[in-house]
Amino acid sequence: MRISTMQMNNTMTNNMMSTSSSMNRILMELSTGKKILKPSDDTLASTQILGLKDANAALESFEKNMKTAESSLVLAETVVGDMVNVINRMRDLALGTGGIPTPYDGEDGQDGVDGDSGDGRSAQAQEIAMLMETLTSLANTRSSSGEYIFGGTMGNNAPVGAKENGNGPSFSISGSDSARQIKISDSQTIDLGVVADDLFVLSDGSNIFDVMNGFVDALNDPSLSQDDMDAITADTVDAIDETLDNMNRALTHIGGTLNTIDQAMASNLDMQMYNESLVDSLEAVDFASAITDFTMMQAQYTASQKAYAMVGSASLFDFV
Repeated sequence: MRISTMQMNNTMTNNMMSTSSSMNRILMELSTGKKILKPSDDTLASTQILGLKDANAALESFEKNMKTAESSLVLAETVVGDMVNVINRMRDLALGTGGIPTPYDGEDGQDGVDGDSGDGRSAQAQEIAMLMETLTSLANTRSSSGEYIFGGTMGNNAPVGAKENGNGPSFSISGSDSARQIKISDSQTIDLGVVADDLFVLSDGSNIFDVMNGFVDALNDPSLSQDDMDAITADTVDAIDETLDNMNRALTHIGGTLNTIDQAMASNLDMQMYNESLVDSLEAVDFASAITDFTMMQAQYTASQKAYAMVGSASLFDFV
């Protein structure tokens, strides 16, 4: 069998080109740190990597949701805590009305104690009125995005509003009766806080704002006897205690939700790290092995070049 010079040249050229291509491939792998540079390199592994990256993208989205929820809940927890302090002060003032005379109407022997103007109750009424303004402001707290944190799914509407009428202001609790929700995993959805209804509406359908407004009116009413005042005070304290129960339940709910987020955050991070390790195992280059292969190919390529130079310079006359 005869082998022509052209065949020999073509064979050696093809070998060098193949070796050069393999070397370039290894250099690309070393520079990118990846052994799969395009899907066709390993179709199965590429499909797995794509699935894992999609899963991590979803986990990162849930992580953002958790951080948003945590921020909202911490704000709600702080504000409800502040409201508890306000309500407790109202309770102290209400309990302190016992034995304080009603405002004196200027006629001896009627509606109060002779010679006593009833300034004690007037001062309490003024302080409670100011506390109600503070409570209203807290109830209408907005988040950094401008939404009312106790407005639920109707976050653009102030949850507590006051309207003046002939008998003084009346209060309304608006907004949604259900909290906004957000997904923190494929199987978990949590509330983004609590709503005004849960905090301020009482079991009889009234609300703590109207109750306290009525109490302020009573404190300023010179016609009320001590017995009437005591009865109103007892009802007011009951309403305050129910409101405090509402707020303590809300704090418990918020605290439990924050604990859920902490657990979900840890699980989410573990899953992200696990998925990343799988991706790394599928596409990462074994640098030691790749460098060894490159060194061997480089030696092979150099040898091929030398052999090609020797064969290329030979002619038929060298063998005659």
